[in-house]
Amino acid sequence: KFIDDFKLKGFISFENRDYAFVEYKNKKGVINLNSVGGLNTKMLPNKAFVKDINTSLERINLSLEGEIFTIKLSL
Repeated sequence: KFIDDFKLKGFISFENRDYAFVEYKNKKGVINLNSVGGLNTKMLPNKAFVKDINTSLERINLSLEGEIFTIKLSL
């Protein structure tokens, strides 16, 4: 269910930092390496966090309950 509700839509780089443009539960927004679901963003499930953002491979890795989810760009 987590993967069905979450989509990676693109990337934004600003001041040498990478951000991922995502859609989660019909809301769109950006997340970065400091994003933690339920703590400082509603764009991730509770307690999920961004492990890394890889713009060249067009993917991000999210960690949730000790499991890593790789999400690829989907337009």
